[in-house]
Amino acid sequence: MTFHVLTVIEDVSRAVLAAIVALAPDLRAAVQVFRMAARRWGLNARFYADRAAIFDSHVFRAGLAQLGIHRIRTWSRNPEAHGKIEAYHRVLIAWFVGRLPRQKVVDLEHLQQLLDAFVETLYQDHHHRGLSSTPRQVLADQISKRQMSSARIDNAFHVERTLKAHPKTGEVDLPQGTYLVPDELRGRRLTFLLDPEEQVPPLVVEPGTERHLPLERAAVSVEVKRPPHVQRWGDGPLQTLYDAWQGKVRPVAEPGFGLPEIFLLLAEAVGRPVPRSDAEAALIQHAYRRLGPLPKRATETAFRRIRRALGQGRPLQAYLDALAQRVAQPSR
Repeated sequence: MTFHVLTVIEDVSRAVLAAIVALAPDLRAAVQVFRMAARRWGLNARFYADRAAIFDSHVFRAGLAQLGIHRIRTWSRNPEAHGKIEAYHRVLIAWFVGRLPRQKVVDLEHLQQLLDAFVETLYQDHHHRGLSSTPRQVLADQISKRQMSSARIDNAFHVERTLKAHPKTGEVDLPQGTYLVPDELRGRRLTFLLDPEEQVPPLVVEPGTERHLPLERAAVSVEVKRPPHVQRWGDGPLQTLYDAWQGKVRPVAEPGFGLPEIFLLLAEAVGRPVPRSDAEAALIQHAYRRLGPLPKRATETAFRRIRRALGQGRPLQAYLDALAQRVAQPSR
């Protein structure tokens, strides 16, 4: 599939404040990535972008102006940010886009996870020659002094539309669907606030008070089926990067130490051959899948102490429970 990456970069440190994967570089994507950066790091004083239609649209520029952000004037065919964005794009192409042909991608959300892992583990900690440091070190988790609530940031980019509600049912057709206005506003021409992100529900402005009231979605007869759960994992170099970033350590066994050796250690502890049946073998394998792989020396020491504490002849589950109590789970 064809996709676009929209990124907000801090000018001094070159650090990525927000980055999203979008199927189209439209107004919704531009507003979404800006809101992500503003909610996490605060509002900026100036904004630099090319002359793309989404950044030059009235809705986007009006939202910036309402938040007190100066839109730096640029001209067409002007070098993009004096090479700052090109340097980021070179790293993005070499380390992310260049690895995608060898990476299995499930869907757009999975691709977003891989992009987040690339930004946090590779780009932010990549040594920048112009800075003589990394973007993360220069940014140093500093946030802007211009802080504002998420609600005020969201309201700045609302699109106003004047429509008349149905006099009997109070229904009004909006791009997000059919909604119902409060009973006292039926049949009136009202101002509705539509969000560029379609999943955000619209609001209606109450005449006289100018309050923003939520709308109730009209009931539909068509049953909406929930999408099935998707296992977002695919073999490839970017998936390995994401798993390491999330602390999902892949199991690695010591050479020559695994389930066969556990059978022998349990046989010494119980005092009889183990496993004695398929049910015992399945029980031990299930426990080892949950606990293992285990280091050889520490496991042998643990079984010696378990044997001294419990003796022989106990039920097999007692020895497995004692082993589970001694196994320290790795910290993430």
